[in-house]
Amino acid sequence: MRTLNIGAAVVALAVSLAGVSLVSCTARQGVTTNDLPGPVQATLEQNSRPGTIHSIVKETHEQRVLYKADVTNNGERWEVVIDGDGNLVYKKQR
Repeated sequence: MRTLNIGAAVVALAVSLAGVSLVSCTARQGVTTNDLPGPVQATLEQNSRPGTIHSIVKETHEQRVLYKADVTNNGERWEVVIDGDGNLVYKKQR
């Protein structure tokens, strides 16, 4: 029982730190780097260099917009998530 409670607490903390609602996204669409707002594009470029951006998806969660990019850098796959204001939400290795 204790392990389950600790696990639930860790998940809740991770979600709150990432600022991502557990509500499913209301809209999802593929976009290109040219479609990104300037601050989002700059943050993505900073967090993907010198790698390759394979895909970008724009998701809307209630009123919050997130951009999720699939990036390869030095042979490693990464997920880069940026909010609509260009703030890095998280970057994790896949």
